Amino acid sequence: MKHQWINRVGNRVLLIFFNGWGMDANVFAHLDATDVDVLMLYDYTDPTLPELADGLEYPEIHLAAWSLGVYAAAFSALKLPIKSATAFNGTILPIDAVEGIDPVAFAATLNNWNEVGQKKFYRRIRGGSAFNEPQRPLEEQRAELMAVSERAVQTVEPRLHFTRAFAGANDRIFALAAQRACWEKRNVPLIVLPEPHYLFGRYKFWKELFLYEN
Repeated sequence: MKHQWINRVGNRVLLIFFNGWGMDANVFAHLDATDVDVLMLYDYTDPTLPELADGLEYPEIHLAAWSLGVYAAAFSALKLPIKSATAFNGTILPIDAVEGIDPVAFAATLNNWNEVGQKKFYRRIRGGSAFNEPQRPLEEQRAELMAVSERAVQTVEPRLHFTRAFAGANDRIFALAAQRACWEKRNVPLIVLPEPHYLFGRYKFWKELFLYEN
């Protein structure tokens, strides 16, 4: 996977953020990183963590993940001492009729990934909220989704335990019922917000993603 430092100025707190499929830092340009260093991970075509990910030394480290980033985080080999791990509108089973995205819907997105399909997808995730579109090529996004679909059929145990989850009541990607099924099964507290799949318009600061000021 790829990485980008959103902020790295020597704060005592680090937030590691696993972005959603097909996304980049442009989607979160409105968030202020005051008081926290932020490392963003994205593009899960290759699930291997960047080498720097396990050599970071901070007094306090939090993790947050969105959409397919929840799956990427859950099965990553991250070995850092994480104080909290928060999931936003995602589950650890990306393709599942009960706890994830319906397999038929997932296949339809993959098979129809073109300029028209891309615009339709962006409309679905934003709902009525403002949304800065990612600046990634179509083929790169499709390759990433294909890679995730191939790995998702593997039966391995997740390595990361999430401590809290947030779900958008109006999520049109990961249905609320699927998110409830996933987190209730694993005894992870779930908070439902009146938001679409992209629910980060309600936040102004990166630190809100782990301080739970909702």
